[in-house]
Amino acid sequence: MIEHAANAMPAPSTIIRPPGSYEITKPVATAARLALPSQHVVLFNSSEVQSHGVNDRWEQMQMFAPGEKREICMVCDELNTLIDLARTDRGFFTYGPRRGQPFPPHPLKVLGLPPAPSRPIDDREAELSAKAASLAAREAELVARESKLNELTK
Repeated sequence: MIEHAANAMPAPSTIIRPPGSYEITKPVATAARLALPSQHVVLFNSSEVQSHGVNDRWEQMQMFAPGEKREICMVCDELNTLIDLARTDRGFFTYGPRRGQPFPPHPLKVLGLPPAPSRPIDDREAELSAKAASLAAREAELVARESKLNELTK
């Protein structure tokens, strides 16, 4: 680190180069990625001010300008993630001026599919009870191990 004065902040270690001063290699899709299930979909950027990008099946970044609509081929797992991000019950702001409000849906919409429905409360309760049962089983196992170790050390 280079310091310019006794009490100055250290100089940044990264060098910012102007665009075009070094070559960028484009990502190339692997055979494993191309073997994954994929689907052609029409995406629409519903944001009025911000561009959004997603990787297509061939690992190429597809940028969507505000209001742009285009068909691309996406890996189904990534498409499911995008659909899941469109849910309105995926979380809530925990602090700040929007505290307690739900996260907004992702601006990239998959056209031709209905909006992702909220998960039923019954499913969430079943998931939480399964997690609680799993944690209780782990805790019982740890207690058994600890008591066994305590008996051995006596």
